[in-house]
Amino acid sequence: MLNRADLIITVSNYIRNFLIDYFNIADHRIRTIYNGIDEYFMPIVKQNNPSHLRQKDIKGRFILCVGNVVPVKNQETAIKAYKLLQDKLKTDYMLVIAGGINYPHFQQLQRLVDELQLRNSVIFLGYQSKQELRELYNYAEMLVHPSLHEGLSFTLLEAMACGLPIITSRATSNPEVAGDAALYYANPKDFDELAFRMENLLESSDLRARISANALLRARQFSWRRCVQETLAVYDKF
Repeated sequence: MLNRADLIITVSNYIRNFLIDYFNIADHRIRTIYNGIDEYFMPIVKQNNPSHLRQKDIKGRFILCVGNVVPVKNQETAIKAYKLLQDKLKTDYMLVIAGGINYPHFQQLQRLVDELQLRNSVIFLGYQSKQELRELYNYAEMLVHPSLHEGLSFTLLEAMACGLPIITSRATSNPEVAGDAALYYANPKDFDELAFRMENLLESSDLRARISANALLRARQFSWRRCVQETLAVYDKF
C-alpha cells in the first residue's frame, strides 16, 4: 500500500522519517499533517477542594499520568520515579494514573505499588471521560508522560491546551509535539532522571508558570481547522 500510494500523510515527522528510513519511501511522497486538539480542552476556573476530585479519592495536590495501563505507556517508570520523589521530599502529592485498566499489565503495576508501599498515594482511576480528563489536566500539578513510543500523543496535546506543565522523555515524537512546553529526560526508563525533573518542577513555581504559558501558546499550533485545510491542499494536487 505504501508503494502504491500517490502520497502518504503522516501525523508527525517522526513517523515520516521512520517510513523514509525503514521502508525506503522517497521523502517527496510523504507529507506531515498534525492532528488537532479537541477545543473542549482548555483552562477552567478552579475551585478549592473540589468535590468531584474527592469522589475519586484524590485529596490535595497530585501528579498526573494519562494513558491506558499497557507496557508501552511505561507507567512503571513513573511509579518508581514517584517513589524516589516521595522518599526525598516527603511531600503529600499523590500520583494519579488515568486510563483503561482492563489489561494484564495492570496487575503488575498493582504489585509494584504494593512492593513500594504506595497503596495510599497512587490511584488508578481507570477510563475517564473527556469531561473528567479536562478536570484532571486543570487540577494536576504536572503531567508525567514516560511513554516509550508515540506517533503523536493526544495526551500531550490535551495537557498543553489546558496549560498543564509536562515532563516527558525525548523518545519518538514527544519533543516534536511538546516543544518548549515540557521538561525532558533522555531515557524513557530512567526513573532517577525522571524523579530529578519532577523535583525541579515541583520546587520552582517560576518554572511551572513558564512551561504552562509555553504550553498554551504551543497548543494553538494544533487545530483541526488547520489539519483540514492542509489535507484539502494535498488533495487539490491530484
